[in-house]
Amino acid sequence: MDSSSFDNTQKNISYYPNGKIKSINWKLNDKYHNKNEPAWKKWNDQGQLIKEGWYLNGKLHNENGPAWRKWNDQGQLIEEQWVINGKSHNKNGPAWIEWNNKGQLVIEIWYLNGKYHNKNGPAYQRWNDQGQLIKCEYYLNGQLQPDPKWKNVKSANK
Repeated sequence: MDSSSFDNTQKNISYYPNGKIKSINWKLNDKYHNKNEPAWKKWNDQGQLIKEGWYLNGKLHNENGPAWRKWNDQGQLIEEQWVINGKSHNKNGPAWIEWNNKGQLVIEIWYLNGKYHNKNGPAYQRWNDQGQLIKCEYYLNGQLQPDPKWKNVKSANK
């Protein structure tokens, strides 16, 4: 493992036996930390980037994009998380998205300050490998809400 220091931030590099870089991380006081780029990156043994995380003081954090991203070995993006100060958060879209290896959407979760939240639609959606929606839940500020399509349906028993 190689390491170097800049501004009290320690850069560490580990390698695979074939000489390719396995991971690079930046730490400050033993916590992942880098203000300007991902503080942690990992590659597979073929040199393909497979994971990266933006950290600030040991917490996932990126105000300008996803704080966590993951790719499969073919380089296809399969997971993306938007996080600020360690809490899932994206005020303009889903904060957690996953795709399968075919590129189909599998999970989409909307968060605001670490709580499920979407005032314009479902906050949690999950699809099976055939692309069929299998779970759909509505949340506001972390509180489960009734499905709006049933809101105006009157009970047959009344």
